[in-house]
Amino acid sequence: MSARFICENCKYEVSLEGDRCPFCGKEFYAVYCPRCGHEGLPNQFRNGCPRCGYMKEAIMAYRKRRGPRGRRGKTYFPRRLYTVAIIALLLGIAGLLVYIIFVLR
Repeated sequence: MSARFICENCKYEVSLEGDRCPFCGKEFYAVYCPRCGHEGLPNQFRNGCPRCGYMKEAIMAYRKRRGPRGRRGKTYFPRRLYTVAIIALLLGIAGLLVYIIFVLR
C-alpha cells in the first residue's frame, strides 16, 4: 500500500510534504487519521499517525525510495559537479585574459 493523501476540497492527490494543496490552494489546518480518528496538525503526521502508527511503513518506504534530498524537497547536485563547473569557468576566464593580453595587443 503506497502513501496517498487526497485534498478534501478538490479531491486531487497531494504530496506528503506541504501545508497547502498545489491544485486548489486550500491550506491544510488538520489531518485526520481514518484508523483511530486522531486529528492534529500536518507536521505531527509526517511519519504517519502519532497515535496508532497508520501509514508509517508506507511513508518511510516512500522517503527511502525518493532518495537523498535537501531542504524543502529540493535535490542538490553532487559537489563534484560544482567543482568541475567552477574549474571550467576559471579556465574560461584565464583563456579570455590570455587572449586579451597576447592577441589583442
